[in-house]
Amino acid sequence: MFYSDGVNLMDSKILAAALFLPLFPLSILFNVLFEGLRKPLPRIVVLLAWPQIGAWLLQEANSAPPDWAVHLALSTSLLYGFRALVLRELTHWISFLAISSWSLLWLIVGFFDNTEALHLLALGVSLPLAILTLLGGQLEKKFGASYAGLYNGLGHAMPRFSGVFVFTILAILATPVFPGFTTMTAAFLEVTKASLAGSIMLCLIWLTWGWAGSRLIQGFIIGKEHHEEIEDISSGLTWLYALILTGLAAFGIFTLGQLS
Repeated sequence: MFYSDGVNLMDSKILAAALFLPLFPLSILFNVLFEGLRKPLPRIVVLLAWPQIGAWLLQEANSAPPDWAVHLALSTSLLYGFRALVLRELTHWISFLAISSWSLLWLIVGFFDNTEALHLLALGVSLPLAILTLLGGQLEKKFGASYAGLYNGLGHAMPRFSGVFVFTILAILATPVFPGFTTMTAAFLEVTKASLAGSIMLCLIWLTWGWAGSRLIQGFIIGKEHHEEIEDISSGLTWLYALILTGLAAFGIFTLGQLS
């Protein structure tokens, strides 16, 4: 493999990083913490800070991750991607996609010459999840829950909200130009050097992300509207979300240029 086996399996920094860039079964702890938070703001703080701690710990380890961690990262990402397929509650879906996305950061440690790249990519894949958390909070205020299928047809009733929702999902799913695409591309470039099985697993991960995202969009956005006079988000807030997503796309293009 392209990763070193010279790291002690009990290296404290590696094990701690397995909590903050969650690897199964330590990923269960993140699920419990995140889903126990009841307000969007603390959820957003956790989403943005959690992987940064993991990235710092990996850099402090000052060695390539051991093979066992890389294999477990791929397995964890695929596991949570598959599990997201059946999730309908938005907070659970965000939690599972966060774990599935952060796990892939193990594959690209040392890929970039810039030591800050891992932190920037961790931020890039976390920001869309934070935006979706805000959108979920708005749904909870309006309907009391953010559960796909409980209410649908929001594309008709809340077109501005729905547009932001769909583009945010696309950003989470590593659609080209967004930072997640850079992470996925870097992971492919690393894994294909050594393992056909790893490349197939990455393809399956990306496939399950897209499938899970389409099911979520279908559950919230598609369908005939059954509610009356639902207030949409303001045009000003829509433009703010659009500006943030445009910035994310620009950042994704910048990081993608670093792959060459």
